[in-house]
Amino acid sequence: MSMEDLLFWKRIKPTPGERTLEDEVRTACREWQLAEQIFREVQPEFVDSAILHWKSMEERYRVLLRRILSERASNEG
Repeated sequence: MSMEDLLFWKRIKPTPGERTLEDEVRTACREWQLAEQIFREVQPEFVDSAILHWKSMEERYRVLLRRILSERASNEG
């Protein structure tokens, strides 16, 4: 896998129209899963970059999950 493949996520274009928080969470989940797959397949010289990308996507996913849980809790209360 090349560095170009590693940076695939920069080429992902957002879908037109209004995006909901749920859409953002689903997108973040897919990006996190793809980052994990890249980590498993990347050439040795790109492992450090793959790890940083994977951790970054994981943190984004966690932040969005916390945000959606917070919104749902505030809507129930």
